[in-house]
Amino acid sequence: MKISACLIVKDEERNIRECLQSLMFFSDEIIVVDTGSTDNTINIAKKFTDKIYSFQWIDDFSAARNYALEKADGDWIVSIDADEIIRNPQLIRNTLQSSPKIIGGILIELESNAHRTDGTLDVFIIHLLRIFRNNPLIRWENTIHEQVLEPILSAGFTIAQSDIRYFHKGYDLSPEEMRKKQERNLSLLTKSVEIKPNDGYMWFQRAKTYRALEKLDQAENDCKRALLLLSDNHSAKPQALNEMALISYQRNNIKSSLIYANESLKIIPQQSFALYIAAESLYELKEFSTALECYKAIKEVKANSLSLIAGEYSLPPQQLEFRIGKCYAALNEWDKSEQSFLRGLHAEPNDMTCLVGLANCNIRKGKFSDAYSLLKKAKSIDPDNAEIISIVEQVEREIKLHNSDVNIVNVNERYKPFISLSMIVKNEEKRLTECLESVREIVDEIIIVDTGSTDRTIAIAEQYGAKVFHFPWNGDFAEARNESISHCTGEWILYLDADERIHSEARLFLRDMLKKLPDDIGALLCTIRSPHRQGEQTAEVHTGVYPRLFRNYGYPNIKFQGRVHEQISLSIIELQKEIVSSEIIIDHIGYDLEKEEMEKKLKRNYELLIRHVREEPENAYAWFQLGQTLARMSIVQEAEEALKLSLQIGGLATHIEASASAVLAHLCGNLKRFDEALQWANHSLEKVPQQIFALHLKAFALLSLGRYKESEITFTEVLERKKLSIETHINTGFEVSIDENIIIRGLHEAKMGQKK
Repeated sequence: MKISACLIVKDEERNIRECLQSLMFFSDEIIVVDTGSTDNTINIAKKFTDKIYSFQWIDDFSAARNYALEKADGDWIVSIDADEIIRNPQLIRNTLQSSPKIIGGILIELESNAHRTDGTLDVFIIHLLRIFRNNPLIRWENTIHEQVLEPILSAGFTIAQSDIRYFHKGYDLSPEEMRKKQERNLSLLTKSVEIKPNDGYMWFQRAKTYRALEKLDQAENDCKRALLLLSDNHSAKPQALNEMALISYQRNNIKSSLIYANESLKIIPQQSFALYIAAESLYELKEFSTALECYKAIKEVKANSLSLIAGEYSLPPQQLEFRIGKCYAALNEWDKSEQSFLRGLHAEPNDMTCLVGLANCNIRKGKFSDAYSLLKKAKSIDPDNAEIISIVEQVEREIKLHNSDVNIVNVNERYKPFISLSMIVKNEEKRLTECLESVREIVDEIIIVDTGSTDRTIAIAEQYGAKVFHFPWNGDFAEARNESISHCTGEWILYLDADERIHSEARLFLRDMLKKLPDDIGALLCTIRSPHRQGEQTAEVHTGVYPRLFRNYGYPNIKFQGRVHEQISLSIIELQKEIVSSEIIIDHIGYDLEKEEMEKKLKRNYELLIRHVREEPENAYAWFQLGQTLARMSIVQEAEEALKLSLQIGGLATHIEASASAVLAHLCGNLKRFDEALQWANHSLEKVPQQIFALHLKAFALLSLGRYKESEITFTEVLERKKLSIETHINTGFEVSIDENIIIRGLHEAKMGQKK
């Protein structure tokens, strides 16, 4: 099975690198269609693919996308925009391989963020058809807001859901940039409805654009036209009804809003968006019991393909619990209201609405001290909120009036964070946002130690509610990390760098998994996947496991050690706690750099590691990391000596010893010392028998030694293990991705050698 990734681009030098990096985990070819870039877009794309084509822009997105399809050879198409990345690319190949032949299209989840004028963040999640079979009957339709749903269904295929997730950066723009983008869309949509006046889908899309531009009269007129033109069985009909409901709500025509939402629910009963609009409308109409039932129904929605296409509304759990609690409060059911607000605070301890809601519950019950504690926390989050200031003053008067005990409960103790994110940063404005977005629904507290940023790093961190501390850089990563964990108050600590992103599926299981772990487990091993640039157009993916999530035993009971490539595991072991594996995956893009950037990073690491081994000459791990760095710098003899010394000193973890041996096998093979290469590959396999990389090195050493039959058997096993690792996600502690074509070529040479 071959997968083609297709994208159309123009002047995307700010975004395209990270997009293409996310495609390298699964794509067999990347098709880039450029519609007139004048910046560095094409040069960046050339680092990843040689299939770059020019297409003259004719105000038609479908035409450009269909041109890309004509160039694609894959069995499946993965369509993406340059301002998007795929959060969990490792799911794609397995998802497609297991899809029945009747499935023609795969729905993905697209998350978009946009900052409000007050600095808060809106998160939107929709589901789109972005993955589909490469079939001549399936082509994009519409000049803008192009789609392939109807062609897929017309070709006799069905649609399937998936857990594949995209992250879209294109709507997190300044108000001026956003208006410019919407006005461009409006111009294209106006041309489209003039050409096809009976196309209800395009009238619906123009209505959405008018609403985004706050032109509600035009939006309403277009949406009414769309509803007249769209048949009841058209996939856009419930979407247009939802849009009309939303327009009516914004125009304060609440009864009409409810009518349109109910019409949409008649077509697709299980959909969050229409339920949300109905609930909001019912609450405005003071139909609190019915509104409550709609909000509760959102929690029970089991999404299907139709409802996902219609548009699911992803309301954060704390906000849904707030609305449920608000309904209970309106019905004077204060105990149930309190439980809802508590559930909201469990999901997000700093949620303002739930803090104030719970405070009001306590005020109703005369628990002014508890209310005061909650309100003080809310005020610390938003010091200038006039409503909160007023309620705090009211509660202070009640406390004095009733002579209540002023020994206020510390709300921070009642709502202790469960997971703290620990980071050290310097000038990371380009990467920090995506890192923090990846953990937004996972962590309760963000602790960032800044070592001297001069860009917008600190401002970005503060937008996410991070507690920022300043620490002078002195050439020691462990010291800076220890400063960070010393401020963490959560039960668990997750540490990341700004060039890392935790896979979003972790939000589905991570917190529940941690709560169930026995006390003797002190840390979890996470798989780190790192693309390493190899020349101009290729990259190989290295994987390794490291304890990135650990219990907070308090600094200095637990601390990092090592100037660079610092470790927390030694502290965990000293506390006699167990380190166990997990399914958590972290993508690290810090080694997928231009040659000059990579050389600068390696030189910095080299200098720190030299200092480290001078300070601790018996530290095997430091010598191992120095050997790795020297190998990447192509300083081969010194790399070999450092790696051998690390093994001689001993005490390395099993998978690290295997990694050191595999690197030695690789170095010896490159130097044509094939007997030694074979010995080191076998030593690596003794430590980690199931790995692929060392077995591959062994196969080539056998081939070069003329032991063709053994080489053939070994290459065959490499192919089998590679296939098994894709299907079952076997984790051997470390791996280096190997192009299957290289393995097949080696296998062919081994077979031919036997015929000589």
